[in-house]
Amino acid sequence: MSDDKPSIESLVSSLLESSKEKKQEDKQTEKQEKKADAAPKKAAFQPKKPDVSERREYTRFHAKWRVAIVHRNPDGENIHHGVTKDISMGGVSILLENNLYISDLITVLIQIPNQSFKGGSRVLEVKCRMVMTVYDGSARKFRAGVEFKEFVKKDDRVFLESHLANNKHPIP
Repeated sequence: MSDDKPSIESLVSSLLESSKEKKQEDKQTEKQEKKADAAPKKAAFQPKKPDVSERREYTRFHAKWRVAIVHRNPDGENIHHGVTKDISMGGVSILLENNLYISDLITVLIQIPNQSFKGGSRVLEVKCRMVMTVYDGSARKFRAGVEFKEFVKKDDRVFLESHLANNKHPIP
């Protein structure tokens, strides 16, 4: 055998030695990974989950009341009928058969049934701005988010506030 070539024994020995080193490295890496798994992970960018409750100024309540959306334009008046999904003092979510988005101010007529007050149903007239519209798969209708801008009759605001205050089932 030539001295230039390593012997099989030396190759095996170096392989075993490198294998031992590799096992030690693997153990250290494994320990570091366990520590990393135990510690909370921090990514370079973690988007903050939006807390919807922080954005809402008013408590929402389930309601299923008849609604008419009136859009006045130079060509006349367009009226769209729907039903409320939920309502608050800040706005209302309306279920509609068709996708509808109107960027102009609209008038929303909300018919509140007489379940909690004496007399016939009461119709509130509110100037509003449509904020969004999406398809609501659970209802199989389009849902328009509408923000209240101005109650036409000032006592309508007080009436709605009183009516909602008596509601014992707010949306969490």
